[in-house]
Amino acid sequence: MLTKMSKAPAFGADFADRVNKNVVSLEQDVKAVVAKVQLGEADAGVVYSTDASAAGGAVTALQIPDQFNQLAIYPIAALIKAPQPELAQQFVDLVLSDAGQQVLQSYGFILPKASGQPPPAPSPSPTR
Repeated sequence: MLTKMSKAPAFGADFADRVNKNVVSLEQDVKAVVAKVQLGEADAGVVYSTDASAAGGAVTALQIPDQFNQLAIYPIAALIKAPQPELAQQFVDLVLSDAGQQVLQSYGFILPKASGQPPPAPSPSPTR
């Protein structure tokens, strides 16, 4: 996200460096980041929207514009050689159903696209 924002003229090429100079702690996981913000031990943290949603309204989430956002992609499929292929397919069907999508949305997930096509490959990370 910071690298993408640094490429935008509105933020400037040194944006990531300026943000990183203000980082005062690096946590082991996103739950620790959210906890620090909840407890007032940090002014802000960067986590996925699902992690902010899990805080139950105790933190304010700011949306990252799509062109800068980093999306997590969670493919789902029933394995051909699954020990219980019918049950595996039922699970996939449940997740992709309206009820399943409502559950995902309630936890802050962006709804999946049930196109039958594989998700797009993530953009390669720039190397230094």
